Amino acid sequence: MGKILETILHGQKIGFHPQRVLLLPDLDAMLVADIHLGKAEFMQGKGIPLSNQPHQKDHERLVKLIKEFQVKQLFILGDLVHRPRQNPQSLQRLIRDLHPLAMEVHWIQGNHDGDHQRSLPDSWKVHSNALELGPFVLRHQSSEEKDADFQICGHVHPCVKIGDGRDKLRLPCFALKSKLLLLPSFGELTGGYELLPQEWETFVLCLGNEVSRLESSDLERFKKRS
Repeated sequence: MGKILETILHGQKIGFHPQRVLLLPDLDAMLVADIHLGKAEFMQGKGIPLSNQPHQKDHERLVKLIKEFQVKQLFILGDLVHRPRQNPQSLQRLIRDLHPLAMEVHWIQGNHDGDHQRSLPDSWKVHSNALELGPFVLRHQSSEEKDADFQICGHVHPCVKIGDGRDKLRLPCFALKSKLLLLPSFGELTGGYELLPQEWETFVLCLGNEVSRLESSDLERFKKRS
């Protein structure tokens, strides 16, 4: 499902996957953020005829990735669902299809998830705030504390702009700076927030079947040439 970019971060091997997940093979873990299941149903309830097909594609991608890498732990860094009191069919289907894979699922609650109690299998663990994983702290939204440990977070739906005018592309990306790594949103219906290159050190762009690493200075020069 794509070519992985591997590197070492805080002594841990990590893999940036073009399908917008982060792999930590030494910890037998996969990290994903911001799937926003149920957004289509929510918009339909507002009279907007949004198709459920993107949720089905997200579901198929995630299950396929888990089967491919056979990880024993899945960490969802918030906003698995789109509205706090939703219990959409797409969530129930995901729970059902992950059950036979014999893995632990850790769901860190995001601002869209709320604290609504849902019926979940024993293999699912819900965390209201941060969760430690090896040398990292996993959160939905990053902490601004100056002495915070290295954080891996979601929430922002990061993307970068390449080109301009009719040739402009907005590409989902991983974004890295001194003590923070942002994950791109996994869900196809989530949109993206454009990051400023000068505020980050490194970007890993998700290009469908491959990823491309760019330093912030390279991205700024590319934008100026565009």
